[in-house]
Amino acid sequence: MKIAVTGHKSGIGKAIYTLLSQTHTVIGFDLDTVNIEIPADRKSIIEQSKDCDIFINNAYARSYQLSMFDDILLDWKDKDSKYIINVGSIMQYKVNTGSQTEDAVLFPPQYINSKKTLRKKTISNSLNSEIKCKVSIIHPGFTRTQMIADMGISEPQLEPVDVALQVKQIIESNLHFLEITFSK
Repeated sequence: MKIAVTGHKSGIGKAIYTLLSQTHTVIGFDLDTVNIEIPADRKSIIEQSKDCDIFINNAYARSYQLSMFDDILLDWKDKDSKYIINVGSIMQYKVNTGSQTEDAVLFPPQYINSKKTLRKKTISNSLNSEIKCKVSIIHPGFTRTQMIADMGISEPQLEPVDVALQVKQIIESNLHFLEITFSK
């Protein structure tokens, strides 16, 4: 299989890229070459991913992960051999009341809302009979990444390779997993 991964040089994306490269052809996209915040760069990613079987939408840049999903889905929606896997977050289940400054820093509302919207779009498109490609979303729990370190989260954390192993299981299974949530 040929697989594309956004955000492949750090954290979860790096672990996915490294693990899947052992048995698949994997191309990666990161800020040193493209920026998913820029429409022309998203178009370039899609063009370079045309012959891929799987697209792992991992990179988060404010709400532009949603734009990347919309763009790749528009290109792949009629291709039943294609598979898009979105990387969400267990934080999408967090209720952010915004009543405490600490909560807003620890659980940024924009991040939470973006991941909630990504989930809704993934589920609705996966269940839409007009969409031919497979679409899934994973929600890993807190994972030992720079983002989580910057937030100062001390709860038990997955290792990035734990997330990569789940992605590997999904793509190598004969089943279509619509949504998977897991944590340590």
